[in-house]
Amino acid sequence: SGAEEVVGEGMEPAFDPLAARLVVRGTELRWLNLDTQESSAIPGTWGVFGPAISPDGTVLAFSMFSDSTNTDVYVVWIDRS
Repeated sequence: SGAEEVVGEGMEPAFDPLAARLVVRGTELRWLNLDTQESSAIPGTWGVFGPAISPDGTVLAFSMFSDSTNTDVYVVWIDRS
């Protein structure tokens, strides 16, 4: 219908092409289920930013400051179990 709908809190949403969910950033990354609007924290992601999911839905990438002047990019395999 083109109508906007609030589905949860967060910034920098990235769509998971293999599930009805987004990854969003707050103080940590969280999975946000689009059907139930429930969210769950992704362990070890406090303070990261710029989440992106690979087109095949197997890898989650994000950035994190390694010190005050350097930003690193990290990738983790998405657990589908």
